[in-house]
Amino acid sequence: MSLSKPLKPLPSKTNVSQSGFTLIELIIVMSIVAIVTSLVGPLTFKSLDKIKQKEEQLSLNNWINGQLYRSFANQKQGVLAFEKDQVRFYLPPRNKQLYNNNLNAISAAIENIEPLATRQFEQLNFTKQFALVSVFGYMTPNEINVTIGGENSALFLGEKVDNVAKSSR
Repeated sequence: MSLSKPLKPLPSKTNVSQSGFTLIELIIVMSIVAIVTSLVGPLTFKSLDKIKQKEEQLSLNNWINGQLYRSFANQKQGVLAFEKDQVRFYLPPRNKQLYNNNLNAISAAIENIEPLATRQFEQLNFTKQFALVSVFGYMTPNEINVTIGGENSALFLGEKVDNVAKSSR
C-alpha cells in the first residue's frame, strides 16, 4: 500500500506580467530619473552654496561682534586682521598699545603677538586688511573687502544692519 499522493502537474502557462516589472520598464524609469536629476541637480547645488555663503557672512558678523564686546569689556584697543580665509583678533599685552591710528604700523606690531581668537572660513576669502577696534567696541573701517563665491564684495561688519554683501560690479 502506497501512502503517497499523486503529484499535480505544473501549469503549462504562468503569467509573468503579474509578478513584477520587466527589465525594459525599469531601465526606462531609471533613465527618466537620471535626466530629471541632471537638469535639477546644478540648481540645487548653487542654492546650497548661496545658503552656506550667507550663513558664513552671518557667522562672521556674530564672531566679530563678540570680539568687539571683548575689546570693550577689557577696555583695550584691539586689531582684527583679515587674510585669505582667516580672521584673527589681537589684544595687546599689559601696558602696550598695538597702534596709534596708523594702519601701516599694525602689521609690524602684531607680528610677535599670538592672536586671542582666530576664525577660519570655507566660503569667504579676504585680501590682507586690518580693522581697528576702539576701547568702546567700535570697528574702523567697518567695510571689509571679501571674495564670496568668486565675486568681490564689500561686507559691512560690526553694525546691527542687514549685513548683506554689496557686489562691486
